[in-house]
Amino acid sequence: MKIHLSKQTFYLGEDILVDIYYPNLRTSVITIPDPETSFDVEMHFLDINTEEDLNYTMGQSTTTVMENASDQWALNVPVPEEISIAPNDVYHFTSNANERLYLNAGKYVVYVTDSESESARLEVSIVLNKDALTHLSALAMNTKENYSRREWAMTHVQTVYPKFILLLPDEGISKAAASENEKNNQIQYQSFMKWLESGQVDIP
Repeated sequence: MKIHLSKQTFYLGEDILVDIYYPNLRTSVITIPDPETSFDVEMHFLDINTEEDLNYTMGQSTTTVMENASDQWALNVPVPEEISIAPNDVYHFTSNANERLYLNAGKYVVYVTDSESESARLEVSIVLNKDALTHLSALAMNTKENYSRREWAMTHVQTVYPKFILLLPDEGISKAAASENEKNNQIQYQSFMKWLESGQVDIP
């Protein structure tokens, strides 16, 4: 197993596409569970500063509420299909770590493991710069994103602009109240962008 990153530095919130390769060095076809959906294949982002291992499996489970009862639910764990890799061929897929992890600015060691092997370890830097703030503020404003992702983005913007306080929707909020909140959020967003473009912040 091998991994590859297109670059070593990303801004916070940017897509981090990790290319993962499974080569078949044998002279015959091999058949393995699809690593792209396997719960045995795990992505690791090891924070060099805190030594915290942020990770996720390629396979993703889902939950289903049973009979509209919030206290009864079922966990759906899909079984990976098998794939075949021809002799001297390579199976390749890409995983976007930014979509699966809530990262911070800092340096990380990136690697992938499965039940039998571990890839080489690559070092990446994630920076909080103007591009990051522009992206994160827009993400925090995106009503199509889930609550957790919007809150994560807002919190990082607040590290340089504490007044960036958005009213994120709670469950059960009325459409009228949500619309009013978004009007307030738009004012906050415009104020932040004006501040960011004014050059008052000392960031690259």
